[in-house]
Amino acid sequence: MIHCILGHGACGKTTIQNYLKSEIPTITTYTTRPIRHNETDGIHYHFLSNDDFEERKRNGFFIEYYYIPENDWYYGMSLNGIDYKNKHYSLVLDPQGYKTLVDKIGKEFLTSYYINLSEHERVIRMAKRKDKIEEIFRRIFSDRKDFQGFNKVADVILLSKDSKRNAKVIMNVIKERAF
Repeated sequence: MIHCILGHGACGKTTIQNYLKSEIPTITTYTTRPIRHNETDGIHYHFLSNDDFEERKRNGFFIEYYYIPENDWYYGMSLNGIDYKNKHYSLVLDPQGYKTLVDKIGKEFLTSYYINLSEHERVIRMAKRKDKIEEIFRRIFSDRKDFQGFNKVADVILLSKDSKRNAKVIMNVIKERAF
């Protein structure tokens, strides 16, 4: 079972996933965007060059990928070596990635958690982590579009600003859905 953590930029997805790491393994996705000062390669993302990403894409490594032309960044997901039919995993992704997983592996192997946090709080968090102002605005506007209506699709909606509390909610759901 893949426990999909979704939400707008700076809503606490990675923080929640970090709380879950001691309980269930993480599926780490891939990107070509620059690493942030608080990120570690292989933990937050697998950071690749555009050439490396393109090669993996050509070789069918990714189950899903997308490109952000404004920044010349790729993001991708691979399920190589992931036994989602018999084990629990956490995965941070966006609505398009979630829809792709539903299409490729089936809803029965997925549980989606949508973190619903105010734009005001998210802007404050992005500024605290020193995101560039252009990137903050890009994320806010793209998230408005990308997440439109997702609250009607998600299995569980998380309303707390407290990531530790949200992680406990997810662990309770996982315990209910034990294999």
